[in-house]
Amino acid sequence: MSEESGLAEAIADAARQITETKAFNSPEYREMPPRLPADVEFNLLRIAAEALSNCVKHSGANSIEVGLDSAHGVVHLEVKDNGSGFIRKENGYTSEGHYGLVGMKERSAQIGAALDVVSVPGRGTTVSVDLPMDSLREDKGVEALP
Repeated sequence: MSEESGLAEAIADAARQITETKAFNSPEYREMPPRLPADVEFNLLRIAAEALSNCVKHSGANSIEVGLDSAHGVVHLEVKDNGSGFIRKENGYTSEGHYGLVGMKERSAQIGAALDVVSVPGRGTTVSVDLPMDSLREDKGVEALP
């Protein structure tokens, strides 16, 4: 396994592919901790891709920011748009047949992360995932943070 995580580049590639047909600002990327377990990187990538896809399909946003970093022992992923926002229904969905939020929540739970979705109608949506590094065991190949 390489010293650097490939997650930031994988998310950048997904952002370019998903937003290719829309006029969005370039996503912003921050530093990523090295060597996360493959299942953790896969789930974080899928969460980011779902959030990006929702931005393109539903928000009408003209700006999307993607952030990925680690500080204070927490890996933080954030996808933020300035689109239409939404009001979540009591069942957790925005409308029948749309289960992306549920899938993101399930993926977050699988890796021990907390998912937070903040959306304000007319002001956009922010999807945040916070993963405490101490929840990842060293025997899974995670290096200690500096």
